[in-house]
Amino acid sequence: MIFVFTRLPDCAHTVTRDAETYKMEVAWHRDAHLDAATRLIELTERQWSEGDEEGCRATAELALVLRHRAGWHAQMEMHLAGFGEQPGAPPPVPDADTLCRTSTTGRSQ
Repeated sequence: MIFVFTRLPDCAHTVTRDAETYKMEVAWHRDAHLDAATRLIELTERQWSEGDEEGCRATAELALVLRHRAGWHAQMEMHLAGFGEQPGAPPPVPDADTLCRTSTTGRSQ
């Protein structure tokens, strides 16, 4: 007796979600990213006031990416799931110095 085992491609790895549940998950992730951006911006203010310019810039970069691209990423997630049009190019992200203000003499007063 010969047994032949076949495997259907990716069937065991597919997770199916209800469309409304998926849309709520995407919205929750977007809102969580925007909330994280707000908290990180608050952290940059403290870092800057304490003189941690390098830490401020690193935190500002992440905060600005989250703030300016959260909506774009949510639209792309929806598009990839078949629920909308492709959003196009991601929006530009401002320079970290927009949060960590510098002057030619160092920290601004």
